Amino acid sequence: MQIVIYTLLNYINCCIDQDTNYDIAKCLLLNIRILSKLSLEDTAELCNVSSSTLKRFCKVIGFDNYSTIKKLLKNHDLPFNY
Repeated sequence: MQIVIYTLLNYINCCIDQDTNYDIAKCLLLNIRILSKLSLEDTAELCNVSSSTLKRFCKVIGFDNYSTIKKLLKNHDLPFNY
């Protein structure tokens, strides 16, 4: 799970412009606790983007797809009092 958090934080910190991908990364970080329970479509809706945009973002940050991120997060669910 740490790799997902570090990757998202790295993207936010290195991003020159606050574009759509910046907003997606920020939204994913803010909702990191529930992402393992959400589908691609639900996560895209949460981030106010299309499923295709979320898929492209996952590739931009170095993951094969959203399922890869979801699996990494599911293996290490965060407690809700984190």
